[in-house]
Amino acid sequence: MPPVSQVVESIHQATNSLSVTLCKRSEPVCVPTDANTFIMHIFHRKGYYEFHGVYEPFIVLFNRNSPFDLYAISQKPFWAEGRNNLTNATDASQYRKHPENIPKYHNEFFYITSMSWKTHGQKYHSFIDDVVFMSFGIEDARSGTIDVKAGDLLQDLAYCDKPEMWPSRTSA
Repeated sequence: MPPVSQVVESIHQATNSLSVTLCKRSEPVCVPTDANTFIMHIFHRKGYYEFHGVYEPFIVLFNRNSPFDLYAISQKPFWAEGRNNLTNATDASQYRKHPENIPKYHNEFFYITSMSWKTHGQKYHSFIDDVVFMSFGIEDARSGTIDVKAGDLLQDLAYCDKPEMWPSRTSA
């Protein structure tokens, strides 16, 4: 993830979390363990340019046990097909009365609000070959839901180094 500009950008919480095992449910040898099962969450890199919000969603994985270390993070923001240029047709409430204020060359303000497993009865945990429902909003004017395989969300991750253990301390 690129550095966050302290002037016009910040990190903004986006979704609830889900537990995901990084192998396929369809594989007989796939068994959830601490080594392959993580907490998946989406946050936004939030920017504000020309009085218009820009949210870029990033996927993160945390270890599922305390201290919940960061395991991996998207190298690039998740992009949903169909995200359009910001125009009068977008019907963004802040520009309805003043369409002349729509900034040029901006995309629609798109943000992800929640995620859940698609299969009826699935609760918190699943696998990379299962499908996630992702709910989103556009310009605080419209909303929708898309379905995505969990494994597709986890493409292009940058993995964090395993933290070194504190050296043991002995009294002299």
